[in-house]
Amino acid sequence: MAVRIILSGASSVGKTTVANDWCYKHKHFVHIEEVARDVMRERCITRDDLEASLLSEEKHVFLELQGAILKEQNKRELGVPKTQSFISDRGPDPLIFTNQYVSSDAADSLAKTPAALACLERYRSSLMFVLCPLEKPTDDGFRLLPTTEEQHKFTSLLRKFLDRYRVPHIYISETDHHRRMALITNAVNGEFQIQLDLTGKCYPLIVPFTLCEPPSHQMVSLRELRFSTDQVQCSLKRFS
Repeated sequence: MAVRIILSGASSVGKTTVANDWCYKHKHFVHIEEVARDVMRERCITRDDLEASLLSEEKHVFLELQGAILKEQNKRELGVPKTQSFISDRGPDPLIFTNQYVSSDAADSLAKTPAALACLERYRSSLMFVLCPLEKPTDDGFRLLPTTEEQHKFTSLLRKFLDRYRVPHIYISETDHHRRMALITNAVNGEFQIQLDLTGKCYPLIVPFTLCEPPSHQMVSLRELRFSTDQVQCSLKRFS
């Protein structure tokens, strides 16, 4: 069975580094690389253009770019055969950028577009990882350079968005690259997949030791799960 891994998080948190290392160690995975730079080059949009657009009243350049990025992202993900495992180093990032820099209403409107709906549906059956911010963002000279505060705000908005749109996710609070890789490996191997036998549904654990349950957004600690095993039988389910 093919495995789909989606890495999401603020800019410059190490998503591409993780994806590159993962594909180096797992040759059967295809890497769907970030599309934002390609779309910006095709449209001849620079970082200065984005900053100017955000200062304008309509912000149309910024909004049109986010929509174009989502379309291209959906196109590339759809281009991977269903039997092929892949790792993508971008998730619903354009939606969160729209929320952060424009408004939540604009983000909700973008989330209703065909490309966004297709991506979100795909992410619900994928392994979604949210990477925490790093101490020092890296400036690539191309995209908007976020401050540490903006990175944390993006991460908070992202996790709330995923809960709202019922996209299960695993939050990785580790900043060390090797520990991140180990946690992702464990999740792919099924160590963080818990099945509640009463419902038959499987939910991924948010590291460390919390259960993300999209339908009710209920957070359950591992200790609570252990103490509740008399009432609810829990079992680990391998991801294959």
